[in-house]
Amino acid sequence: MQRDRAGAGEMKHLDIRQVEIKDPKRKTKIYLVHSRYDGFILGRIAWYGGWRQYVFQPDTDTIWSDDCLQELTDFLKQLKEARKKKHNGAK
Repeated sequence: MQRDRAGAGEMKHLDIRQVEIKDPKRKTKIYLVHSRYDGFILGRIAWYGGWRQYVFQPDTDTIWSDDCLQELTDFLKQLKEARKKKHNGAK
């Protein structure tokens, strides 16, 4: 797994890592979200075609503070902006 912050600055609570996928047909990335405190996997970020955006899928029994949620929201927004720039530039 490689770290890929999509332009994000250093995070205080979360460590987000891109999952290496060997499927050449896959067009979007998948990320695992880890706690910086203990390395525990908190969930994953993946493309949700129904909403045409990346979404967070939390693992069961995870607990989130407002700071953690803000970091996650900021990362999702950066993914959205990067995708928008990529597709607008392709037109």
